Amino acid sequence: MVGEIISECWATSSGIRSIWNWAAAFAVLSVVTIGAQLLPLPRIQEGHNIFVRISDGEALQRELPAPVFKRMAELFDARYPPAKRCKDSDFCWARSKSGMPDRAFAFSADGAWSHTPWSRVVSGIAFDDFRTLRLGDINLLRYNWGDGDDSDVTRPDAPYFAAWRISGDLVGSRICWRGETMWGRDQSFASFTNAERGCREISPEDVGATVFGLGIAKNSLAVDLEKNARLQWASNAWLALRISGVLAIALLLAAPTAQTLLVAVLAGAGFLALVFYRRAGIVDVHDILTRLPVFYGRDDGLTYEGHGRVMLQHALHGNWAGFLRGGEDVYYYQPGIRYFRSLEKAIFGETAYFYLLAFSFFPVVLYRLVRYVSAPWLGMFLAVFLFFGIGASFGLDFYAYTYWMLRGFAEPLAYMLFLLAIFYGLQAVDRLSMPDAALCGLLVATAIFLRTNLAIAGVVLLAMLAFHLLFRAPRMLVPLASTSALTLLIPLHNIYFGKRLVLLTSVVDNKLTLVMPPWVYARALADIVTGNAGSPSVDQMLAHLNLWLGTERGSVPVHAAALAALLWATISAKTFTVRLLGTVSCALQFTLMFWRPESRFGLLAWLMTVITILAFAWQKFARNAPSSAPAAA
Repeated sequence: MVGEIISECWATSSGIRSIWNWAAAFAVLSVVTIGAQLLPLPRIQEGHNIFVRISDGEALQRELPAPVFKRMAELFDARYPPAKRCKDSDFCWARSKSGMPDRAFAFSADGAWSHTPWSRVVSGIAFDDFRTLRLGDINLLRYNWGDGDDSDVTRPDAPYFAAWRISGDLVGSRICWRGETMWGRDQSFASFTNAERGCREISPEDVGATVFGLGIAKNSLAVDLEKNARLQWASNAWLALRISGVLAIALLLAAPTAQTLLVAVLAGAGFLALVFYRRAGIVDVHDILTRLPVFYGRDDGLTYEGHGRVMLQHALHGNWAGFLRGGEDVYYYQPGIRYFRSLEKAIFGETAYFYLLAFSFFPVVLYRLVRYVSAPWLGMFLAVFLFFGIGASFGLDFYAYTYWMLRGFAEPLAYMLFLLAIFYGLQAVDRLSMPDAALCGLLVATAIFLRTNLAIAGVVLLAMLAFHLLFRAPRMLVPLASTSALTLLIPLHNIYFGKRLVLLTSVVDNKLTLVMPPWVYARALADIVTGNAGSPSVDQMLAHLNLWLGTERGSVPVHAAALAALLWATISAKTFTVRLLGTVSCALQFTLMFWRPESRFGLLAWLMTVITILAFAWQKFARNAPSSAPAAA
């Protein structure tokens, strides 16, 4: 994505000017980084954690000050009486001791690089629940609780606490809170409760003390720090410095061209659409812009996030085997997204900003591919359709991709990278560009790593490109094969850690995913031939076909007609571009014949079907029209 944007930004810049612009941009970045160290910003030691307990002697009781733990235990037991706690459900919070916190203060990705003894170091305090506090450990798999029927303690309303060490530079500032806090040091603490927001000024006698905020009940705690004049000035200066740095870097690197403007508009529209969907309450997940994403219990998104958090801690401690293992000896869940989440936490802390920023370019990628294989105005039409959900059952629904992205699934990112791989593959063929070929192979490998259902289509794409390049420029096969071979890391992981050969994931032939095996088709066809049209196999086949062709509440006849048009375009195509698009689309649809076809699983297959039909129609009916797409000619 960065390379794509840079290519647009440099569209009208000379090489020398670009080098100097980059040098100036790095200088600005250095000034901002150094400025953060020179400004007298407060550096407050913060610790936080989830508070649950089932018996005495657990880590929280051993490591927290006795008066503080005793008070929190009283509040917790009053809210969740031991006699009424859930115990039997697999998703009950109290099912085992392994589901309890294992240390006083939880790990925070915000403090990953600061080597803090508590959770992190902050320059301010302002929160009203653990989501605005950004208590990321709620997304560990040990907290994979139910939704109220299975667990009386639920993930969105988990009990928690936070603590801060008072430093000398905070004297004269005020800590304001609603709820209960405890102030003290060592084993001597006093409790202070405010029914409404109240404040206490920090005095010299408070330096070195610790303040605990107790958020055991839902919406029971809100804390903020009113900084003294010196610290407020430093915070304002730091904000101004960051804003100035961002604007300066943008002006230095962005070339004011039509293409740059178009990329900015589409990417900006994608980002604003994400904000609108969340702010309008369309997607029932927590706000990823200003609060911590809290993933659903019993959901794949929590699994990926939970593994990613633990993997980052392994890496920080130099345990690279633990990091590469990814939480599983043999991949059962999709492999790649957990590594993506780990990298996201390392760079962006307790946020989902990496996925958010990357996915906002989905409309840009769609536009670039469609423009390349047909016409710019068709690319713009499809981008508009995507935003407004016109053709939702054909994968033209930005809301659907947004929904699965916010739930932490890999499909939106994998599909975007696969579309980008097709674009660079076609560009490699047209320009005989080795960098494009290498990037195509890398993107295919990454897309498969994120979503293994793309393996068949990925192999088809690479095979067609390789066969075509074999006769035109054999040297191009080297970068294409070298980068795409990274897909072999999946079976190598399974062999090394699990001691058995599994090509992709162990769930690939599970009845939950391989819902319509080939032998069921064979039995169903045999039953129809023998006149037993009401057999279970026939019913299963018809139900699967209805699910496949009626995906996202679409019309079965319309989707059947689209498949027929796809086959006709693939067979009668006159250009390599349309043949490649058609064959890859058929490979995607072939996967849906056997594996789960509904919802997120079929989005890319139907979107590629539309792109192929458009490219074929443009080739057949507009071949004499001017085209900016070399591959379509």
